[in-house]
Amino acid sequence: APILPPERATMSSSQRQQALKESFRLIRLFLGSESRPRAIVWISLLFLLLVAFNGLNVVNSYIGRDFMTAIADRNRGRYVFFACAYVGVFLVSAVIAAFNRFAEERLRLLWREWTTRRLMDRYLSNDAYYRLSEDSGVDNPDQRMTDDVKMFTQTALAFIVLSLGATITSVSFLGVLWS
Repeated sequence: APILPPERATMSSSQRQQALKESFRLIRLFLGSESRPRAIVWISLLFLLLVAFNGLNVVNSYIGRDFMTAIADRNRGRYVFFACAYVGVFLVSAVIAAFNRFAEERLRLLWREWTTRRLMDRYLSNDAYYRLSEDSGVDNPDQRMTDDVKMFTQTALAFIVLSLGATITSVSFLGVLWS
């Protein structure tokens, strides 16, 4: 792939808005496609796992408070109890984090498969392949499309999951601070 000169490497504000609009359109199309039922299952599972993981983080903050209090009070029984609780919450959190990663990857693959199939169908229809092959500036357009789809779905889903996780964490720990 050719390297863009610096003046073309950055997007203008209108180009960013157009890209964002197209991204949301693609997400709506995906959620309205034949893959919708499976996507809803993976999205729901991902959401529940994020909530569970954040709930365990909240529980862990209370355990940490009581653990430190037991140390300060030199209470051996409470110290051992909260040390074991720490380990238990850690183990459950690790399992939930693994399932969360699995659900995110499954959703990403489902979305990538659907988007690639849709683009390839459009690419192979109406002689688009022949028109692109005549343009000598484009090498392996089908491979480049699949690479772009992979990058888009990875980036978009990571952004969505990160934003959702940060929102859930903020709300959860706002409750901790309030209490």
